[in-house]
Amino acid sequence: MAKLGPHGPKYGGGSRLGKPNKSTVAVKEALQLAFEGLGGVPKLIEFAKENQTEFYKIWVKMLPQEVRASVAFSPELVAQIQEGRKHVGIK
Repeated sequence: MAKLGPHGPKYGGGSRLGKPNKSTVAVKEALQLAFEGLGGVPKLIEFAKENQTEFYKIWVKMLPQEVRASVAFSPELVAQIQEGRKHVGIK
């Protein structure tokens, strides 16, 4: 519940800036352990080969939405990205 401060409502403290949320950290650690327990990167590669559409959907979501940098892409990489986008139905 909000407390009334001198400049309007004051909402509860929460965590300090930059301090990771304990629940988020615990979930990330559990997912990492599960990933390793299921076979890690070799198993992920096997999944990707057998489920290319699903893998590319996940991969595209992991790419940054906006990049503020000067980057030089090789023609091969550009072709791979375009192929991946076509594969998941992104224009």
